[in-house]
Amino acid sequence: MPLKICLRRLKLCHFHSIWIFASFASFLAQGCTRTNSIENYKLLGHTITSQVEKDIWSCFQLCKSNVKCQSINYNAEKSICELNNRTKNGNEVRFVSSDGNVYVDNPFRSRIGEEEDFPGGWTLIAQTVVKNTTSLTPMVREKNYRMISNYSKGIIRIDVSAIFKLKQLTGFTQIRFYCHKKTTGRTLHIMTKNDINGHSVVKYFIEDPNIQPRACASFERLPGDNAYLSVNCSKWGNDGISGECEKWGSFKNKGSFRIYNDPIFWEGKYYVNIKPSVLACDDLYSSSAPLSVGDTWQVFVR
Repeated sequence: MPLKICLRRLKLCHFHSIWIFASFASFLAQGCTRTNSIENYKLLGHTITSQVEKDIWSCFQLCKSNVKCQSINYNAEKSICELNNRTKNGNEVRFVSSDGNVYVDNPFRSRIGEEEDFPGGWTLIAQTVVKNTTSLTPMVREKNYRMISNYSKGIIRIDVSAIFKLKQLTGFTQIRFYCHKKTTGRTLHIMTKNDINGHSVVKYFIEDPNIQPRACASFERLPGDNAYLSVNCSKWGNDGISGECEKWGSFKNKGSFRIYNDPIFWEGKYYVNIKPSVLACDDLYSSSAPLSVGDTWQVFVR
């Protein structure tokens, strides 16, 4: 059951703590959400804003619209909504018993990992950090956008229809690609622009694969980027007529995992592939560089 429906049903409850807690427990039992919701607890010391909200759904919506919000404390009796810039994870000493409160993680929160100095608002939808260089692991395909919460497993990739559902919920307009391989010493770190050119890239990867967008005017290089591909965008892609056509992706890759399968490449030379069974980062097609522990691939949206 969608999270939105689950939370909206709370409006039907009398906002006495017993009723709201019972409702939350019931929703979780039904598999409504994979968010971390805990009754009679709150997180202290990380509140960035506090205000009156009529119900927990309104509080949750407020959190979803705030790029710094990582979790909420909601007091049903007083209708007080507190937005936190941290979750309880790693803050157990500040996660305390508090009658009348519900603590809820924001499932759309930014997961920036090693790049916490980069401006927030990003939601991590795919990640692989190499832990074992002896073998590559096949990709686990998922059709539920909530599976992005399992990004730490490193092999899960949600398909584009699920990413589109996430787009409908969050309204994201940009995609950010990051990868780094120690053996090459190179990092690709780019984000699509928040304009018509960048939006066409989002549409191509998430909605309509039939119109391959132009590359060079559609993205910005970000801190640490030193990839050959980033400075040779005029050589990207293959549109079925020619290679080196200055376009994202390939006419061959129209499937539900096209955002991971050679989204950026210079035909016959360099490419990026985010499938766990491939893992290329500005690699040569002719001889991919060996993997090292800690090599990283990430895709974000905001």
